[in-house]
Amino acid sequence: MTTILNEANQITVPEQIVLDMRLTPGTQIEWTPGTIPGTFIVDMVPVKRRLLKRAQEIGKCYVGRNMIDELIEERMRDDIEEYGEDPPFEVMTKR
Repeated sequence: MTTILNEANQITVPEQIVLDMRLTPGTQIEWTPGTIPGTFIVDMVPVKRRLLKRAQEIGKCYVGRNMIDELIEERMRDDIEEYGEDPPFEVMTKR
């Protein structure tokens, strides 16, 4: 996608990017020079409301789960996979 810088140093964000990134009027965009000459890194500056909503969306999949028990079970499976059914150390049992 290509845009053109106008006399007021403004660009129009392509519609597909606006839709994909859910940009709204007033969204702050940060421009940073890239490590490669002639390139830029463009980031949306998160709005607190957008951050909260995204955190809530991410957190939905963890509701009702016991992450500690899941981690212990995963480590037990890893030990069995690495050492077999009779590892050379005491295996922690589920709490």
